[in-house]
Amino acid sequence: MELKYFSPIITVTICLVMAGSAGGWTNTNGGVFVDTKVQKTFFLLQDEFPDPSDPAVLLKFKVWQKEDNISINGWYIDISHFMDSDSHYGDQPEPWHSTFDIIDGEPWIIGLADSGLHAVDVSAEDAEIPYGTTVQVDVDFYLTSWNTVRLADVYWGSWGTILEKGAPDQGWTLGFPEADPAGSGFIHKLTITNDDKTEAFTVTNLTILPLRVDYEDLTLVPFATHPDAFKVPDKLLNPGESYVIDVRTPNNYIGSHIYHTYGIADPTGAVDMLTLSDHPVVPPCLYVEPTHINAKTGGASGFILSAGAANANRDYILLGGLSGTTPGTPLPGGYVTLPLNMDVFTDIVLQLINTPVFSNFMGKLDANGRSYAVLDSMGPLPAQMVGLVMYFAYALNNPWNYVSTPVVVQIL
Repeated sequence: MELKYFSPIITVTICLVMAGSAGGWTNTNGGVFVDTKVQKTFFLLQDEFPDPSDPAVLLKFKVWQKEDNISINGWYIDISHFMDSDSHYGDQPEPWHSTFDIIDGEPWIIGLADSGLHAVDVSAEDAEIPYGTTVQVDVDFYLTSWNTVRLADVYWGSWGTILEKGAPDQGWTLGFPEADPAGSGFIHKLTITNDDKTEAFTVTNLTILPLRVDYEDLTLVPFATHPDAFKVPDKLLNPGESYVIDVRTPNNYIGSHIYHTYGIADPTGAVDMLTLSDHPVVPPCLYVEPTHINAKTGGASGFILSAGAANANRDYILLGGLSGTTPGTPLPGGYVTLPLNMDVFTDIVLQLINTPVFSNFMGKLDANGRSYAVLDSMGPLPAQMVGLVMYFAYALNNPWNYVSTPVVVQIL
């Protein structure tokens, strides 16, 4: 039958049977549920098998992320209409499986381009899905840090074992918060990308809502009624193209959420998929704010160290230097290189470590793999220090096998 699906800001007229009206639900999961939880709900229309005698009986898809210095700790996936499902770690799709792709702000993990911890292959069966039915899929994705969800290899299957593509490959990422150069707030870059090799699609009715409220059910996010929700223009994405939107917030929003919802429309305008997503705003492995100290007044910069739950309770040391970050300093054991050239400023940090000037620069991460440190000028600074650039990075020891990316604090 024909009806309007309201989600709750997107209203699209399509022929469907309401998700959940038949067949019940199935769930599949794996790994461990720790670190950054990212959520995605999508509604997929079965528009490939119109013959009632040969309905869709299988749904396959891959949820994944392409950055090789971020890994999938675990996943929990609910799928409507189907009675049985299965999931397991898989390979990133090509070309990402064979290439090194990293995100700035996270440590490099030594290993192959695809370590086998970046994708999950999912299948659902034991159902007959009539033409025009929408299936709802709820994905909880647990990543070591950052947040991104990509969807690839979406296929419906029929009794005759024929596989038909159900939606183009696509996904989104949310960048770490950055100070807004045009104002006093922060920018979060939301990027939606067409990963497909052949199909173009239009991102339609994209609506974004930054909120401090945690919604477990993304269909309850108040896109339609909340005063902070805003829509952006539709955009056609050809294969390989991205849509980048600057989401502005008054502060860094770490610990909060940026929700969004949009439709994926084919060249005819038909919407094959509706999506709802939650981007938890997380810091990079080393985050500092503010990134400058005024010499005339003095001030303090706070550091957030986020090494992930896998590094809980480990010893760390945060160091500084004035001589840049390359080639860096190899650490004992030969596992990693600290992206910091040690110099006289490093000696000063070590001499004054854990004093009020370099508070908590050495210590132990908490149960979540986090800690906090403060650089305090303890008052005004000499005029000759204006323009000074200080580089900071930390390492974990016993063994020395983890280093952060560097951050910068400048004297103005």
